[in-house]
Amino acid sequence: MDRGSELTRRLLLAVAAGATMAAGCTDRSTGNESLGDGDGTMGSGSPSTDGDSSTTLATSTSTTGDPGVTADEPIFDIAMPPDVGTIWDCSEGSLVPSDFSCDAPLDPDFSYLICLEPTPAGCLPFDDPSVSQSGQSCLDSCSQLVAVCGPDPVQPAACCYWMELGGQICPGRPFTVDGTARLAALRSDPGWSEPLRPALHDLDAGQRQALAMAWAEDGRFEHASIASFSRFVLQLLSLGAPPSLIAEAQRATLEELEHARAFFGLASAYAGAPLGPGALDVVGSLDQLGAIAIVVGAATEGCIAETISALQIAAARDATTDPVIREVLDRIAAQELAHAELAWSFVAWALGRGDDRLRAAVADAFARADAAVPRGAPSPAGLDDAALLARGRLPEARRQRLAREALDRVVGPCAAALLAPWTTRADAVVRHAVIATA
Repeated sequence: MDRGSELTRRLLLAVAAGATMAAGCTDRSTGNESLGDGDGTMGSGSPSTDGDSSTTLATSTSTTGDPGVTADEPIFDIAMPPDVGTIWDCSEGSLVPSDFSCDAPLDPDFSYLICLEPTPAGCLPFDDPSVSQSGQSCLDSCSQLVAVCGPDPVQPAACCYWMELGGQICPGRPFTVDGTARLAALRSDPGWSEPLRPALHDLDAGQRQALAMAWAEDGRFEHASIASFSRFVLQLLSLGAPPSLIAEAQRATLEELEHARAFFGLASAYAGAPLGPGALDVVGSLDQLGAIAIVVGAATEGCIAETISALQIAAARDATTDPVIREVLDRIAAQELAHAELAWSFVAWALGRGDDRLRAAVADAFARADAAVPRGAPSPAGLDDAALLARGRLPEARRQRLAREALDRVVGPCAAALLAPWTTRADAVVRHAVIATA
């Protein structure tokens, strides 16, 4: 059995476990509880009761109060995206226009006016790939960013473009707030580095630095995943999830911390200096606790992104010739797969308690699975594909090929089983898993 078939089998069994819990065979007494609004369906709203026969477990919107810093609060240097809709000046001392508009329709909740330094030839057209890449780097976010129009013809000294977020493409489980994935800045911090000794003897200084930055970027992604799973624990509690799901989410939080320390350890070894994350902005991260949003987020970030990441990490493990890196990736690949299983089980449990609105939203998330394909850190410069693979780094072309295979051979079949008619309960899903992977 190849890796894809085994992964599909395990995830389908996770779906079966979630369906079983939703059917009432859980590790706790569920009675007639349901998730949703006052009509007993899944959605967002206020807790309410429906007569004497059922208890509606809904979610409410929490607020964080004034996000501004008061005189009594410490001030941290936080690398974070700006508030949605603000002008973000990535240029040096240029004038930023406030009246530049775009003829193309823009989503006001996910749009940024970003101003970049002109190139020696002046401002590039908005559809030049480097424009979107520079905007993404400016935001210091792993969210996909797409330039829609620009540059502003009135201000040639500031190359300003309207850009929109186009999907969450961080490896693993990103920490998103209002559609934007947040990351902490990189800093010198020995406390975050697991002591590791990968082979360095055949690398020049430039190659070591490039590898250090690539592993440090992965460390930042995993560091953000700690926040994502911490929030997921609270979300599970808000939905009245079974204790087994909550325990798995707690375990995943600690494992993401281990992953971050391992990746920062590799980065520090290549850099010859201790590297770690700075402060992570979490303001507003608990404002959205609607049940449908929680489940769709788990489907996108867990069922799709983490499933693909687990397969990519396993491939990198198999390709590396460095025993230190292989041990790190072997441990992380197994744990990332467990995290993906958790996401599939949770979504299956939630669908079993939800209604057609929830199922339609989850089906739509899987229909747009391409937008959730995770990107890795940029391939380190100065190393060919063979050298990258030897050091546990997948070339971009191979990452994308594996992602496509995962969508076609793993995510697609598992999503079909997940969204199957609800008369086919857990036993039918298990039979499907056995037949599909035989």
